[in-house]
Amino acid sequence: MADLIFIGKDWELNSRAQQLLINELTLHHRVVWLSYSYLTPDYLLQQLRQIVRKNLKDRFGSLNNHNALNPPDNLILQSTTLLPVNGLTLVRRLNERTLTARLEQLNSQYRFKQPLIFYTQPELPYLSQLTVSTKSIYFHSWHRHKKSSSLASASNLATKCKLTFSDISDVYAKELSTIVFTSGIDYPSFSTPQKHPGNFKNTQPVAGYFGEFTQRLNIELLAQAATALPNWQFLFVGRIKCKKGVLEELPNVEFLGEKSDSCAAGYLQNWDVSLFPVATDAIEPDDLILLQEYMASGTPVAAVQKDYPDSYHQCICIQGNKEPFSQTLQRALSDTSRKDIRQEIARLESYQNKAAQLNKLIHHLTADQPLNSQQESLF
Repeated sequence: MADLIFIGKDWELNSRAQQLLINELTLHHRVVWLSYSYLTPDYLLQQLRQIVRKNLKDRFGSLNNHNALNPPDNLILQSTTLLPVNGLTLVRRLNERTLTARLEQLNSQYRFKQPLIFYTQPELPYLSQLTVSTKSIYFHSWHRHKKSSSLASASNLATKCKLTFSDISDVYAKELSTIVFTSGIDYPSFSTPQKHPGNFKNTQPVAGYFGEFTQRLNIELLAQAATALPNWQFLFVGRIKCKKGVLEELPNVEFLGEKSDSCAAGYLQNWDVSLFPVATDAIEPDDLILLQEYMASGTPVAAVQKDYPDSYHQCICIQGNKEPFSQTLQRALSDTSRKDIRQEIARLESYQNKAAQLNKLIHHLTADQPLNSQQESLF
């Protein structure tokens, strides 16, 4: 058993996948989640909201975010408050002292033995003093860092750590010791049969997309497919964040609005084909997670041309050169024989499997054993 200290934002702000992974780690290790907040007017307002929510929760039961999980009983939740404007030297030094003192206080209280510290946010540029006094520090990039300032602070943070976990393969890999690692998916929820959501009928072939409707989707391609397949129903489940374009005018296209992540499996399992119409060239971490959830449900997948992992070619229908997407959908409709392959590939990406991989890594790190290429290949 190891002592794991995660430093990041409030527990409820993490994705469900991250929460599930950490829940799994608590079965084998003592885990502390140290949340930090900046002392700003927003922070004070947040504290007031938490007081109100706690009182309402005591009276009416859980009021957690519908996608969030309650922390497990054996997860130790702690917090600290930092000053904003880390760019100022004086503020940075004060935050350094605050965070160091808080960790020392926790160490005195829980008597950690060879703790591993995971910094889950890139905006901790005052890490340098901590690396001197702490035996093992590891940084896990839980989120994509798109802004240049975030990338800069993440790069600075990574150079202070012995090992970097990132869900983006090309951010640090060339310069730093980086393992590409994602939190995994909730495979049991997506693979276990779920009830039909009841807000659409399966009297005709149904193609669906579960996720935010943004400009990253190839709306023109979708419109062409929906026009070419008037006897199909096209469903979009998720928050609308851009104009719907011509899709809004088509009679066989319906937008069902945003739904809880806990409802996703019911949609994915009960329509006929899952749509993956992302227009951008690069496949981002969230794209892979969506595809893995699609595959876990067992439902056939129709995907636009991308540079997918080799194993995905074994189980999803990828649009061919100059092939209309409507034909890709028709191929996918009959792609029921590869359900087991889809689910097996997705199972390898489950949070349980990811936790097992991470446990092996933790064992080697706490024993001060270097990683060999075979162990790194697990990730």
